[in-house]
Amino acid sequence: MRKTRIFLSVLLVLSLLVSSLGGRLPKASAATFADDGFIISEYIEGSSNNKAIELYNGTLGSIDLAGYKLCLYSNGSATASATLVLSGTLVAGDTYVIANSSAAVAITSIADVLSSTVINFNGDDAVSLDRVADSSHVDVFGQIGFRPTVPGSYWGDTTLNTLNHTRSRREQCL
Repeated sequence: MRKTRIFLSVLLVLSLLVSSLGGRLPKASAATFADDGFIISEYIEGSSNNKAIELYNGTLGSIDLAGYKLCLYSNGSATASATLVLSGTLVAGDTYVIANSSAAVAITSIADVLSSTVINFNGDDAVSLDRVADSSHVDVFGQIGFRPTVPGSYWGDTTLNTLNHTRSRREQCL
């Protein structure tokens, strides 16, 4: 009987709250989740400087890239060692590639922007896509503040890892 009274009291409080809000629960603003689906879709870590990051706009609208930055966290650091503020507009369903400026022509020719500072990882460094306004993470590849200690220093295991390999979000869906 006591549990029933507590349950009814909670329901009464909730109904008063909902009615004071005009019968509707508050909703998150569209801007709060405007970048849900904006992800790091591919991580290319090849030999030498053959490195790139691909971003994918999986949202329903265009994204003003000036509101975002790509950050590199080297060797397990908890603070970014390099940052690149993005620019331009990325339409829904499109990709944006940031490549190392010394990468092979096959990579640099498809890149939207070149950077030898932020695209300078070696398999054990974390990369994040952040909002410029508050530096909050939209997506992260690797683990910020942690350096893998497996032989060769890479994310993953001996058969599926990030040292001299390309990792794609599509792999997770297969």
